[in-house]
Amino acid sequence: MSGSYGYVDSDLDDFLGVNMSSTKGAAITFGYRVNQYVAIESGYTDFGSTEGSDFAFWLGNENPGPAPDTTEVVVDAATRNVEASTSSFKLGVVLSTDIWQTMSAGFKVGVHSWESDLSAEVYESLADVVVDDVTGEILSWDTVWENSYSISETIDGTDAYYGVTGGWRFNNLLVSVDYTRYVMDEVEPTIASISVGYDF
Repeated sequence: MSGSYGYVDSDLDDFLGVNMSSTKGAAITFGYRVNQYVAIESGYTDFGSTEGSDFAFWLGNENPGPAPDTTEVVVDAATRNVEASTSSFKLGVVLSTDIWQTMSAGFKVGVHSWESDLSAEVYESLADVVVDDVTGEILSWDTVWENSYSISETIDGTDAYYGVTGGWRFNNLLVSVDYTRYVMDEVEPTIASISVGYDF
């Protein structure tokens, strides 16, 4: 049995036009060693929550303003706050071998059943803005239309995972460094983690 904690690259670079952050994840894994080289593993992985937000605007028609040396322009603006959280149950095989005394290295491959919860809060507005042509100062901002709404979606699936592992054994205690990639439809998040395990 082992527990791990590490850095998650969510691979969600562009969800609803928003760049998503990386986060931290954790996992608990149970294993059974078949022989010196082969082990079976199963476990649960929490990929954490990744977030992102942005503000964007688009300039529309421009017309002469109500006063000399001013311009009236239509501004279409949008603010988006998005969040995604993912978890997974896995079952796979680990192939490893000793490379020097208490050190070992190998690779893992298997399948995992995953679920992702995606949500977004969106605010949109349309405004008539009057700008000073000389200084560029905004003289007035009149919001003529606004709308806010939420988007939420849960997606799931069963796909492959694979990775590499390297460990150090101290009696029944095993400390390892792992790098694992999880396939999930169109994205492939990765976890670089450190784990501590105990052989019963």
